[in-house]
Amino acid sequence: MAHPLLDDPFVSTVIEDAVAPFQQRLLPEDLNWLRDQLALMMKLDPHTTSLLQGAHPRHPAASTDVDMSGERGVLGVEGLADAIEQRAAEGTNNE
Repeated sequence: MAHPLLDDPFVSTVIEDAVAPFQQRLLPEDLNWLRDQLALMMKLDPHTTSLLQGAHPRHPAASTDVDMSGERGVLGVEGLADAIEQRAAEGTNNE
């Protein structure tokens, strides 16, 4: 079962960009597992969640949420995917 965060088109695009290099190397069920793991990390890791919130496009007319920090996201899809990969690499270096 796919992680509910994958229903968000922006998140889905970020994750698809991240798994694209593995399309020819992994089985479909392994790709699905990787997608779910990335979505889970985006949900649970505070640093990644912050990056996602900053990069996610905002639709002020459709949203009643208030940006708590006043900061604006500047990463975009490519920057967020790079930041996630860098964070994952840092995690493997610390073990």
